[in-house]
Amino acid sequence: MKKRALPFRRRMPGLWAWLLAFAFCLLALGACSSSGQGAGQASGSPSSSSADLSVASEPAGSQSQAQASSSGASASSKSVAPLTYPTGWLAVDEGGVPAGEPVRILSLPDIDVVAHRDGKVVGASDQDRASAQLPAVDAGQALVEYGGSYVAVNPGSLLVNLPDVLPTACYDIVYSYAATSRCAGEDIPGVTGERLPGYADGLQQSAYWADQRFAVPCAYRTACKAIQVEAALEAQGLRLLVFDAYRPMTAQYSLSDAFQTAFASNPVMQGSLGAWSLSWYVAPGASGHNFGTDLDVGACDGEGNPLPMPSDFDAFDETGHLTDMPIDSGAITPGAYRQAVLENDACLALHQAFVDAGFSELASEWWHFGDEETEWAMHSLVGPGGLDFVARL
Repeated sequence: MKKRALPFRRRMPGLWAWLLAFAFCLLALGACSSSGQGAGQASGSPSSSSADLSVASEPAGSQSQAQASSSGASASSKSVAPLTYPTGWLAVDEGGVPAGEPVRILSLPDIDVVAHRDGKVVGASDQDRASAQLPAVDAGQALVEYGGSYVAVNPGSLLVNLPDVLPTACYDIVYSYAATSRCAGEDIPGVTGERLPGYADGLQQSAYWADQRFAVPCAYRTACKAIQVEAALEAQGLRLLVFDAYRPMTAQYSLSDAFQTAFASNPVMQGSLGAWSLSWYVAPGASGHNFGTDLDVGACDGEGNPLPMPSDFDAFDETGHLTDMPIDSGAITPGAYRQAVLENDACLALHQAFVDAGFSELASEWWHFGDEETEWAMHSLVGPGGLDFVARL
C-alpha cells in the first residue's frame, strides 16, 4: 500500500498547481463580470439622484427608444441596456406566482415601463438568466420576476402599480389613510377620517422618487387607457388626480356595512336619497374597483394643484351627482349633465378624455369612471367575487 501511495504523493504538486490555476481563472472571470454589471447598473442607481429623478419624471410615453427596445427584448437579447421595472400583482395564480403577491415587472407589451421607485435595475446577468429560463417569450406576454425566477404571464391577469407606469399623474388614495366620504354634509361613522381595512398602512415612502407615493394597483389594460386619458389632459395643461383604483374586497364590505348602518339611522341621509338608492353610492357586492378596473379621479393644473370640481370627492348626495336623475351608464350624454358639471371646464375635460378612452360614466358620481370591457375580462379570470389583497411594496 505504501509503494502505491508514493507515486500519488509525487504527483500532488502538479495537481495542486492545476487547481490553483483553475481557481484563479474563475476569480478573474468573476471580477470582469462584476465590473461590467456594476457599470451597467450605475446609470440607474439611486446614488446618482439628479439623473435618476429626471428619467423617472418623464411621461411613460416619452421613454427613450433604447429603453423601449430593451423592454421588449428582455428575454431574448443579451446586449441591450439595463432594464428598470415597476411592481405588479397577479389576479390569479400563474406560472408558480401566487395571486396578490408583489412581482417585479421586467417588460410589458404595450407600456414602456419606467424606473421602479426603489431604482433597482435588471443588469446584464439578470437578462442572461431570464433568457436562459425563458428562451422565447411571446410579444404579447408580460415578463415578471418572482422569488428569483422569471415568468411570462398573461398581461390581462396583471395589475400594475399605476404611479410606476403613469408618473405624471397625481395621487391621493384617501382610503389608505383618511377617507373623506360624507353624505348631506354629515360624516359617515366608521368611514370618514378612517383608513379602510384592506389597504396598506398609509403612504409608502419611496427612496428612489425621494418623496411620498402610494401603492395604486390597477388592471394592466385599464392602465393603458388611463395613459391615453393623461395624454389628452396634458394637451390642455391638466393632470389626472387619482383618488382610488383597485379597492380590496375587505374595504368594499366595510364601506357597504358602514353606509347601510349610517343611512338606516340618519333621517337626513335618508332624505337626501330622493330618486336614488343607496346602491348608487356603494355596491353591496363587488364593483369594478374590486377588479382594479374602475378609477375615482379629479384633475390638477400643470403644477399638481387640485382644481375645483362640482363637489368634494366622495360627496354622496346631489352635489356629487353627474346627472339630475338616475340614468344607466350607457345612456348618459353631456346633455344630461348637471348644471354644476356643465359650468366646470376641468370636469368636462375629464369626462371627455375618459369617454374617448373607452370608459363609462356613473350618474351618481362625477368622479367615477369604469372600464367595463376589462372588468368583464377580469370576471372571466377570477369570478364575480372581486379580489382581496393588501397592496404593499
